[in-house]
Amino acid sequence: MFVVFLLVISIIDYDYQLILDKILIWFAIAGVIFNTLINNTIVLDILWGSVAGGAILFLIALLTKGGMGGGDIKFMAALGLWLGLKLTLLTLFLSFVIGGIGSLLLLALKIKGRKDFIPFGPFIAVAAFISMLYGHEIITWYLSLL
Repeated sequence: MFVVFLLVISIIDYDYQLILDKILIWFAIAGVIFNTLINNTIVLDILWGSVAGGAILFLIALLTKGGMGGGDIKFMAALGLWLGLKLTLLTLFLSFVIGGIGSLLLLALKIKGRKDFIPFGPFIAVAAFISMLYGHEIITWYLSLL
């Protein structure tokens, strides 16, 4: 279910530069149900993940005066309800890295121009997928380097 939501959100954002609230609401509800009833996740962890994910992108949107869309902010908040705090923060980091590399490739291959809008939702989705599959291993590996 997680992957289906990520695909739908990514395709719509790439094609129309929109992340629809009606999809995000169901995505968030599914995350809460999955984590509280099936996965037995600590509710405080997913709430902090939601707040952190949404708040960080909201601050970026304020500082860049619209450089980040409201759909991206709500998408990260909904992802927090699926991933919890640690994996949400990892998803944010990975989305910026993947987004930077992806944007450079789109510009270098002349698929997009410098003034073209490049949707961030697909980069968030790829990062969330990686975090869901390998997030704990990535965090453990990173902490072992310190």
